[in-house]
Amino acid sequence: MIKKIIMINFVFVLAFCFFFSNISIALENSIEAPDLFLVDWAGKTVKLSDYKGKVVVLIFFVTWCPKCEKWAPQQITYLQNKLKTENLDDLVQIIGVCTDVDIKSAQAYMKKFNIDILVGSDKTELTRQMYKCEI
Repeated sequence: MIKKIIMINFVFVLAFCFFFSNISIALENSIEAPDLFLVDWAGKTVKLSDYKGKVVVLIFFVTWCPKCEKWAPQQITYLQNKLKTENLDDLVQIIGVCTDVDIKSAQAYMKKFNIDILVGSDKTELTRQMYKCEI
């Protein structure tokens, strides 16, 4: 489990480095990802297709992971600050995908760590399975 989390963190950091150095290439050569359907705080359906034309960063998380509590808030804050600094925040949508609790609990979790991103709940784990994400 710890090896997976460390590897995920390493991949996350590499993805940031690649992302910021190659955003124009990513936008020009992007492929369409499978659509996802999540439920947000207000009970609205969040679909990936609503953000067509933007780079979408999906962050899969669970509320019970102590390692995630350490790195996720820092990484998300770093990403948000970097996007603002580079004037890319209008081109990128960050979506948190919570796979273990209802949306109200996920909202409380994000508030606890002062993370302000769009979050959707996927208790069915269909999105996680579709994107082959192991948590």
